[in-house]
Amino acid sequence: MKIVLLLLLILLTWYLAAMYHLVSLMVLAVAQLLLLLCMLFLSRYFKRHLSARFIGDFAVVEKQRETPCPLLIENTGRFPTGPFRLRFLLSYWNQQNQKSDFLYGDTADPGETSLDFQITAPWCGLLRVSIDSVQIFDYLSLFKAKTSGKDNLSIAVLPLGTTMKISFSHDFWHRQGWLEEVRPAFGNGSGEIRQLREYAPGDSYRLIHWNQTARMEDLWVKEQEPEQEKTILLYLDLRADNPPDSKKLDAFFEVLYSLILSLLQEGLSIQVQWKEPNSQTIDHIISNVEDGRRMLLQLYQNNHLRDGGISSVSESENGLCLDLNLRLSANGREVFQFSQEDYKEELEHMSFIL
Repeated sequence: MKIVLLLLLILLTWYLAAMYHLVSLMVLAVAQLLLLLCMLFLSRYFKRHLSARFIGDFAVVEKQRETPCPLLIENTGRFPTGPFRLRFLLSYWNQQNQKSDFLYGDTADPGETSLDFQITAPWCGLLRVSIDSVQIFDYLSLFKAKTSGKDNLSIAVLPLGTTMKISFSHDFWHRQGWLEEVRPAFGNGSGEIRQLREYAPGDSYRLIHWNQTARMEDLWVKEQEPEQEKTILLYLDLRADNPPDSKKLDAFFEVLYSLILSLLQEGLSIQVQWKEPNSQTIDHIISNVEDGRRMLLQLYQNNHLRDGGISSVSESENGLCLDLNLRLSANGREVFQFSQEDYKEELEHMSFIL
């Protein structure tokens, strides 16, 4: 629209200059035409010298939290550019690309300038962000030049981490070969006494050996053998007739991560296991939250999972099993079938007996 108005203004100026034989108006019309050509040239010049790329090629974020993705804007020319804008493509695994809104920039001075692109990821999984195009304008925003982007950023989107209300049946502990009364507990251990020693500042008063203290007339404490860590098996059945969509994988990862966090809260470590199409068994020992996140990152980057091509681990009568259809089993017994639509409410409000 600006170009059309400027052309009409040039024609009107030229017409008046010819009608009234005014040299000043003719000079003005020529100057306006030269300005138009100059802005056209500048837009093409800026196109050759402006580029955008991500700072880094991999990032880890949490779902549904606005996260900045830093960009580097590079102007190799001698002059500041006019306004520019970037368009991005967002895609989860086998999902089609979705164009995001434009990211606008006022100008870019010669050299490098950092800029943040804010993104909110709706689902768990591996999100791919690509620079679709860079559009650059002249100083008057009359002409637009467009160049395609070439850089990509992979973002691992982690679950929210809602914990479940879980309890364990007597049969569950019996099948694991553990007695219910020696379950792991927070704080002080309940292992066997290794030796007695004099009290040192910082020792818990609950460790005081009162009989020895009475005999020696000084404080003595018990040093206990550390209790052996209990590890529970968690099998992942990742078979799928068709490649799972992003929403289904999002529900699976949320339930899986909630289960892991809840077992860690109970003082258990988890041995997560699944089988690849080549029959290779993958094992992860999870003793803390960071271990659980590393395991999720490996699942995210598994091409076979998004293609629905992973086989299951052999069924076992001991341990837990979670499949892609959100069915949770314990020792071969179904505990609960989660819903893809309502799993959030189920995780928050229901209690599960393993």
